[in-house]
Amino acid sequence: MKLDALKKTWAATASENRTMRMTNAVLVVIVGLLVIALLLEDRTVVMVPPEITDAAWISSDRASPEMQTAQALFLTQLIANVTPRTAEFLSEALPPHLASGAYHTIMDTLRDEIEYVRDEQLTVEFLPTDVSFDAQKNVVMVTGQQITRGVRGATSRSIKTYEYGFVTHAHRLYVNHFVVSEKRKEVS
Repeated sequence: MKLDALKKTWAATASENRTMRMTNAVLVVIVGLLVIALLLEDRTVVMVPPEITDAAWISSDRASPEMQTAQALFLTQLIANVTPRTAEFLSEALPPHLASGAYHTIMDTLRDEIEYVRDEQLTVEFLPTDVSFDAQKNVVMVTGQQITRGVRGATSRSIKTYEYGFVTHAHRLYVNHFVVSEKRKEVS
């Protein structure tokens, strides 16, 4: 074996070893910075709910109009389609969607409605016709025809608008504003 060839090979190996140590040190620093950046990042979750065709997003403290619209449509379907048998389910399913500041006001209003539906044995059906987002007020309005049928066959139709305001906390939407307005009523 030639000593010169061994020295060249050994010198190249030692040089490569030094280069790899420096490269590894730089990589450790970069990975550390990436971990810190990841921990400090406010994540935005991009979702496509079945009610809409556009992408909707929700972060820890804000939500897109599309997400708020989808949530309002979902809640309206839950609230406005009630029978005596589903009334109890509504009073259990709705509270997780309400902001703590508006909880008692909204639940008191809905308890009165639920009690009325149960006592009168009514079936309430809602057919949404329009969903819109008011950017100035930051509210979603769901308008449609509400059909109420009694046990004796009496039917009343009205145009109702459900207005929702939302707050976002920990990547979840909560209702903090809820108003129901009735435009026109027809009894048959």
